[in-house]
Amino acid sequence: ELEEKLSKSSSQLARLSQVDAQLRQFKDELVQLIEQYDDRTAKTMDESTKLRRVEHEIQTRELAEIRKELGAIDRLENEMEMRQAEEARLANLLGLLKGRVAG
Repeated sequence: ELEEKLSKSSSQLARLSQVDAQLRQFKDELVQLIEQYDDRTAKTMDESTKLRRVEHEIQTRELAEIRKELGAIDRLENEMEMRQAEEARLANLLGLLKGRVAG
């Protein structure tokens, strides 16, 4: 009977060792999965940050181009006003000259 108990205890101890080994393996696999998840998350965040930076640079360049074009539009508006004033002045002079020639 004592040998039987010893045999059962040895058997249970062997199974317990197997369970411990399986638990260690499970823990190691779980740690590895968590590390892989963390790595993927960090990589995704890095890629998102790079993408946002590139998009910001593109938007900044586009805004600079628009500002340049706005400056040109302001210049053209000023030139157009000056030309209109000059045309009005010339039309006035032409009217005066026509009046002198006719008169």
